[in-house]
Amino acid sequence: MSAPRCSMASDLLESSTVPAVLVVDDEGAVRDFVRIALSHAGYAVFSATDAQHALEVFLANPLRFSLVLTDVRMPGRSGVDLAADIHNANPNVPVVFMSGFLGGTPRQPVALPLGATVLEKPFTLDSLIQLIKQSIA
Repeated sequence: MSAPRCSMASDLLESSTVPAVLVVDDEGAVRDFVRIALSHAGYAVFSATDAQHALEVFLANPLRFSLVLTDVRMPGRSGVDLAADIHNANPNVPVVFMSGFLGGTPRQPVALPLGATVLEKPFTLDSLIQLIKQSIA
């Protein structure tokens, strides 16, 4: 049995003054930690397990989101690919990358966009909340 790929899908089309964050990570523990932390900090949080589903969620209402927080490396499309698609759909939405492997390997180097904002794993609750607030401001 597989877990749901997106949380709060029924709320996606609702307009709100509450900032909405789309969290994308293939690791359930990371995704759940971030979702709970941001929810407690007052954000509306949507989550997806991969870049393709995240893009579908985002494109359903690209003006709803204040920020996208995505892992860099995921099965299938990368967070960098997702960020390019997000930017094409709504260039005003900031994308913050999460990664525990920023250095990459000689076989799979990580090529982040110039000036990318990165939250290195592991991260603390305080660093997560602070970076999200700064990125949305």
